[in-house]
Amino acid sequence: MGAGTLGGNTTGNIISADPLLMSLADNGGTTFTHAILPCPQGPAVNAGNDVVAPALDQREMPRNEAADIGSFESDLAQIDLSYSMIQPCENTSNGSITVTPQSTPEYTYQWDAASGNQTESTAIDLSAGFYNIMITDGNGCVKDTTFELISAPNPTIDPVVNQEECEFFTLIEITGTNLSGDESYYTESGGLGTSLIDGDVITSTQTIYMYDLLGNCDDEVSFDVIIHELPEVLSFTGEGEYCEGQLPQNIIVEVSGTPDFTLDYTINGAQTSIVSSEQNIDLGNTPGVYMITGIQDEFCENTSDLTQSIIVHLLPSAPETSGDQSFCTNEMILPIEAQGEPGSHSWYSDEGLTQLLSPEDQYLPENTPGIYTYYVTSTENDCEGPAQAVVIEIKICDVVIPTAFTPNTDGVNDTWNIVNLDLVYPNNVVSVYNRLGNKVFESQKGKYQEMPWNGFYNLEALPVASYYYIIEYNDENNKSETGYISIIK
Repeated sequence: MGAGTLGGNTTGNIISADPLLMSLADNGGTTFTHAILPCPQGPAVNAGNDVVAPALDQREMPRNEAADIGSFESDLAQIDLSYSMIQPCENTSNGSITVTPQSTPEYTYQWDAASGNQTESTAIDLSAGFYNIMITDGNGCVKDTTFELISAPNPTIDPVVNQEECEFFTLIEITGTNLSGDESYYTESGGLGTSLIDGDVITSTQTIYMYDLLGNCDDEVSFDVIIHELPEVLSFTGEGEYCEGQLPQNIIVEVSGTPDFTLDYTINGAQTSIVSSEQNIDLGNTPGVYMITGIQDEFCENTSDLTQSIIVHLLPSAPETSGDQSFCTNEMILPIEAQGEPGSHSWYSDEGLTQLLSPEDQYLPENTPGIYTYYVTSTENDCEGPAQAVVIEIKICDVVIPTAFTPNTDGVNDTWNIVNLDLVYPNNVVSVYNRLGNKVFESQKGKYQEMPWNGFYNLEALPVASYYYIIEYNDENNKSETGYISIIK
């Protein structure tokens, strides 16, 4: 109570310092309990008419005709407030305390030296410990309260070393102590960016962050993921078929990756390998089937099953032919022919094999007088072998008619041999007559030289004499020739 005096029986006044009377709690009756607070400049409160007051006060004591102005329950002003605390993390000063008075008068706040003498309703940057605040309202009343902050456990994420992998890296489970259960991977620091979980696959080089938040405490661990692309075969060239005597191109393999390279391959099934610092790797030109089975670079390896082949075909031999031949201009020219060796044949007019006459097995020479050399080759698997020469003579042939012959069966000049007759005149007919005009011989048309006159008639030898003949050429000019042929013995 203030430093004044209270006088009177049913009414009274507070003299000198005016106390502030504040209602405490409604006790459910017509009696109200007040606290007389020693707050400076508090207004006086009229106690009211005690006639209506009950005979007993809230303590069940007789009132003695006095109004219930004071109360013994409290002699201080009550400042009701609520508060919230954020506990600091271990070995950090990230805790805070916020106080909120329940009424609306203006307040001032004074935290103790442990908090750094802060003067706001919220004290920040606090470590574990005790903190006191004095709250003063606009009437000078003070609320003194002490709070304790207790360290919260920090989550601790187990570190992960930097990862260097080929093609991809699979995130593993995050481990540590005091983890919240919501720990996760992120593509940016502070739990930002894309959230990732264990089992996710990283396919590009980047920094990965592991982050966990437990209350006001967090932990973050980062590591680098370096992804190397698999080395690959970009091109595989040099394949081809060649003929004996030709120089094959080299097999070249172009690869990607980081040198040095190791290329595993087979030639005709035999395993071999080559190490190179170049991206274009030369495997040579040995004939055979090349198969790449694997490639390694500085960091990674990859498989392959690409193939290339170098095939060298033997040259075919020179073909057999129908041989050298001679023809008359007025006889039928027969084709010259190549035989043997599989594949195709080609006829040329020059030894250098530049003037192709025919790509067939046969070639029909032109019927022009002269001596000609033709060259024929065999080609197999696009490989042309050496040439075989064939000489063909085309000549102008005359019919030679002997004037006598000796059919004495000695094997010499036993028939009348009319040279080139069938050759020059293939439709000829020869007739022979004795001096009496009797026909003693007539040939089949065009076959005189096959069955020439032997000096016989009806299987009997004719006597020595001269015989008249007629040769009908039966050509386009209906030409014929006559004369005498003598039998001599």
